[in-house]
Amino acid sequence: MKTSAAFCGPVVLIADRLRSEHLVICRANRTPSTRSLKSRRTSDSSHSVSTTKKALKQKKPSSKYVQHLNDQISNARKNDGYPQLGRSADSVRLDSLNLQPEVRSISWGTLSTRKHRNVVSYNLQLKQLCKNRELRVMLSLLKEMRRSGIQPDVFSYSSVLHCCRKNQAIDIATRVFRRMKRDGVEPDARTYSRMIAMYGQAKPPRAAEAHSVFQEMLLKFKPSSNTCNILLDACARGREVLRALSVYGKMKEINVQVDENTYLAMAKVYYNVRMFNEAIEMFRLMARSGIQSGAVSYTQLMHGLCKQGKFDLCLKTLDTMRETGVAPGRGTYHVLIAACGQIGDSGRAFEFFQEMETLGVGYDHHSYNALLFAFYCCNKMDEALQLYSSMISTTLEPNNISYRTMLRLAAKCNQASVIERVARDVEMSSSCTPSPATCAEIVAAAVACNDTTLAKRLCTKFRPNSKNTDEFYSIINRVLGRLGHQSSVEVLQELLD
Repeated sequence: MKTSAAFCGPVVLIADRLRSEHLVICRANRTPSTRSLKSRRTSDSSHSVSTTKKALKQKKPSSKYVQHLNDQISNARKNDGYPQLGRSADSVRLDSLNLQPEVRSISWGTLSTRKHRNVVSYNLQLKQLCKNRELRVMLSLLKEMRRSGIQPDVFSYSSVLHCCRKNQAIDIATRVFRRMKRDGVEPDARTYSRMIAMYGQAKPPRAAEAHSVFQEMLLKFKPSSNTCNILLDACARGREVLRALSVYGKMKEINVQVDENTYLAMAKVYYNVRMFNEAIEMFRLMARSGIQSGAVSYTQLMHGLCKQGKFDLCLKTLDTMRETGVAPGRGTYHVLIAACGQIGDSGRAFEFFQEMETLGVGYDHHSYNALLFAFYCCNKMDEALQLYSSMISTTLEPNNISYRTMLRLAAKCNQASVIERVARDVEMSSSCTPSPATCAEIVAAAVACNDTTLAKRLCTKFRPNSKNTDEFYSIINRVLGRLGHQSSVEVLQELLD
């Protein structure tokens, strides 16, 4: 492309239709000329039109000067003399010159007038609106494009769908997607993926609609692993195992890469329909495929099995974890210790606690609290006191969860002396500020032991200011309800005041 010598400074460039016909003011690499605006107005078409930004800001160009620029632009277009812009070209906002009254700002500072707008300039504006999540304005802009005779392309619709996903406007996205196909615009792979993600990540998931878009996508494009995994996760949350198996089989058929998230999603599908053995088998299949999963994935499955009361399957998952070479983490042992307490096996819980030290996993507050919970479930007061004392002697002082677990155990075993000790430790603790729930638990434990004198004394000490008194008594009432003592807020106020 030729370069005219007249364009050695800041120039006004009107690009052709392939370059969107935007008006751009830029500065070439050469040093700008210092000629005044007056001398520039009297120069011919071969004269330089360069000037500094400072001069442009100081004085508004006259209509003669604008006409002079237009003449030079026309001559440059006839000679094909567009300037070659380097990396140092500096864009200048056109509205600072006030050359056009209807100039609109587009995303990267490029500006265009209404009469020169085309699909590219509209797409740039849609992109900017999408960043600001202005969905209503984007929909209005699509209507404006159709009224002006400009057909939105796949990028236009894709930007609107992306904004719908950000705003979780699934119904609007469905209407836009249908209008896109009605207008004869073929969706690309990204558009299909966004629609599947929107349906799959909805609450509740819309797995049937996501699967319908997935089948339509298969006719034209090969989906990515991420798209398939999103659909599998939607099937898992919707408990649609047959649909998930169909997607999983199609991934194998068209050679879509099966990764860790795929196996985890299938394990989640089986778990949600209570096919626990199949869920464990997916982890073994993942290991045989050479994909190494982390301990967190196994721990999540074990936690879910324990909540369902399937402790034997939880231990089976632990064996699978060790067979595949994945070392149990600290969170894994916490789940196992708490599960042992739920089935009443405090001895097994203590074995897992000791195993953590043997394998060098290490302890933290959650480790001690998990074992305290196991002792609480098994009514092991002596073992809990011994663990509580060892916890105080270490650098890991008890926290609010530790205090509340000991108070509930003391109330269950009717040990008022333990309640007094815990209350004293809470008051003297320098590292743990007692929460309102902990303070209420102290008083509730004393009430549960039928020690009214102790309860009044502790209530006077741990009761908050008068503004939160009603809430304080409500918490005590809820705690007593969990401990099996039915009462009311009014009765508690009469008892403790």
